[in-house]
Amino acid sequence: MRGILELPPELEVRIRAVDRVIEDALSSESKHLARPRDHILAARGKGLRPALVVLWAWARPGPGGRPDEARDRAATEVAAAAELIHMASLVHDDVIDGSTTRRGLETVNALFGARPSVLLGDFLFARAFGLLAQHRDFGVVELMTDAISAMCEGELEQAACAFSCDETEEGYLRRITLKTARLIAACCRAGAVIGGSSPEEAADAREYGLELGIAFQLTDDALDFVADERELGKPTCQDLVCGVLTLPVLRLLAHESLGPRARDLIESRRFDPESVLWVRSAVVECGGVDLTYERARQCLERAAACTSRLPAGPVRDALTAITRQVIARRR
Repeated sequence: MRGILELPPELEVRIRAVDRVIEDALSSESKHLARPRDHILAARGKGLRPALVVLWAWARPGPGGRPDEARDRAATEVAAAAELIHMASLVHDDVIDGSTTRRGLETVNALFGARPSVLLGDFLFARAFGLLAQHRDFGVVELMTDAISAMCEGELEQAACAFSCDETEEGYLRRITLKTARLIAACCRAGAVIGGSSPEEAADAREYGLELGIAFQLTDDALDFVADERELGKPTCQDLVCGVLTLPVLRLLAHESLGPRARDLIESRRFDPESVLWVRSAVVECGGVDLTYERARQCLERAAACTSRLPAGPVRDALTAITRQVIARRR
């Protein structure tokens, strides 16, 4: 899994098979699709979501489960669909936010414009559901449509509370659960169902994904204030400038001496480089970054506990290692 974990060799083979399915799914005779498609394939991220589908699908192989060949094909194609959905959501997010860089590269929006970007995102969604429909018996269509609905709800809630200094930690956690964690949870549960897990194990898989997804977003939100832009692959404090108040900022707003100035800056909606620099420093000073990492650690401890029903072996080890690597992204 790119940048997060070295998987066992037998699972690395399956992740490479996912990559091939994604490339095949995005094949098209349209010359107008070729450049944006090739760009987004080159800019792919860590591959967390497809790896989770594969890991949970192979968490309990053997007698009683589906035949290996059938399980392998279903897991591979559903994993590819999950990555296509994630890619589509990022393309649309970059249009909504007007983002020009992601992972150190120009966005599709910056290179080709809003209209081609929206259509490319729609194309990715369509190809994803073409794959999911082949395995509808596992309930994966419902799982993924529910996750996409949650992402849209989260985006709408985020837009509605932009620049609102009255945002609560509870509201923030709900928003990141909808926007990030629900898709990761759907990936884990889909893999577990495909792999023949018990209802209890499938519930554990979903809970693992929810806690992991929340921790992943918490860590991203902390990195936005302490990482170097070159490491982050995008401008720092981008969420703040767009009015998205994350947990580090909420802690700053609650600080007795630093909070009033932060509130004035946010409500003015005018951020010059000096103001952004002050906020970055103040967030660290008031403990906002430390609080965010602590919340992430708590989530990851709960995620690791969700693998306790799984048999000892490389899959359980890999799932546990992912929880360690998420927090290690702090630098």
